[in-house]
Amino acid sequence: MFRSLVILVSVLLFGFHASAQDVYLYSQADVDDFDTGLTHIPGNLVIHSNFSDPIVDISNLSNLESIGDSLKVLWTPLKDLSGLANIESIGGSLILTWNDSLQDLTGLSKIVSIGKSLKLDGNMGMKTLDGLDSLEMVGGDLFIGANLALENIDALATLTTVGQHVTVSQNSSLINVDGLSGLSKLNGWLRLENNTILENLAGLSNVNTVQYQVQIQNLDQLLDFNDLYGIDTIYGSFSITSNDMLVDIGALLEWDAILGDLRISLNESLIECCPVLDALENGIVNGGTYIYNNAPGCLSEAEVLSYCSSMKFGGITFYDINENGVYDSDDSPFLGQVTLVPSGLVVMGQSDGTYLGGVDEIGTYEVGFVAQENWTLSSDSSSYHISIEGDTIITGLDFGFIPSEDISSLEGNIVSDVTICDTWVEFTFSWQNT
Repeated sequence: MFRSLVILVSVLLFGFHASAQDVYLYSQADVDDFDTGLTHIPGNLVIHSNFSDPIVDISNLSNLESIGDSLKVLWTPLKDLSGLANIESIGGSLILTWNDSLQDLTGLSKIVSIGKSLKLDGNMGMKTLDGLDSLEMVGGDLFIGANLALENIDALATLTTVGQHVTVSQNSSLINVDGLSGLSKLNGWLRLENNTILENLAGLSNVNTVQYQVQIQNLDQLLDFNDLYGIDTIYGSFSITSNDMLVDIGALLEWDAILGDLRISLNESLIECCPVLDALENGIVNGGTYIYNNAPGCLSEAEVLSYCSSMKFGGITFYDINENGVYDSDDSPFLGQVTLVPSGLVVMGQSDGTYLGGVDEIGTYEVGFVAQENWTLSSDSSSYHISIEGDTIITGLDFGFIPSEDISSLEGNIVSDVTICDTWVEFTFSWQNT
């Protein structure tokens, strides 16, 4: 008798009405059997289509006016949501995931507020968010991710409040984020990641406060983040990583404070990082500063200091092929490193062999080279003594090298940005003939 009772309870839990609070619809037959007299569901409404009887028509739900908890539409072939056109309030979250035939959100135009989160994830055919034109408040997270056909989010222009985090990620057709123009205070993080044709952040120009971190990553067409000029304070860290076209970070100087760390890395076109020095001098950055693997001039914190100084020194490190001790047309660039005593500065050479360092104090210095295994100096000077008395550039401090023995082995090296859960990270692998 006890065993039979257990089986009966299991059937009740997994049937059409799982409880007095929730409604689960797994097939078109379930939708067709739905009680059309219902206007309110106290708990969750889950529409999760199966393969044997897929849900293609939800007009039987058209009398629903409110959902006490969450509305979830998952893995359906639905072409529209017109059957939900009378829903005005959702107490929990609105989650739309992997509905590949949806092109927009027509049918949700009466929804003004969502109590918890709005998650739009992996709806491959969705081109716009038209239908959410009345939405003013999301109590939890706003997540828009992996909607590969999504071109704009303009329908969110009425949205003024997001209670927690904002993430816009992996929408490869997204042109802009203008639909976020109504937001001024972000109560969680702001993450913009892997939106590969997004060219500007104009839709975020009204944001003045971010309560957690800002992360901008893999926006391959982004030249700058000047549209974030309105930010007063970022209460967490600011990270801008792996944005291939980024050339300008001057917007840093428009902010009052970054209370966490500043991280600038793997932006392959970013040469000019001098605003970082001004931001540090002005006390904008309160945490640590991490700069690495951008373009030459912004490869490291030390290199930024050198590149941006008004008192500079430089030369070329070269493979002295003809072994005459002088750089000439027969020679090749050599990726060397030079040192500065007494400051301890190490300056990396660029791909053409040239190097440029800088100091921030008048004085006398010695410029030397960093010895590399299997290479020996061929030029006359193993070091140079220079006197810097003001704004100047001292050049011609060259170092030539020749192999001390022939070795044909290869060495590999792999570097990456700091790995963070649920975040794309770029790894760079290089080979060197030693």
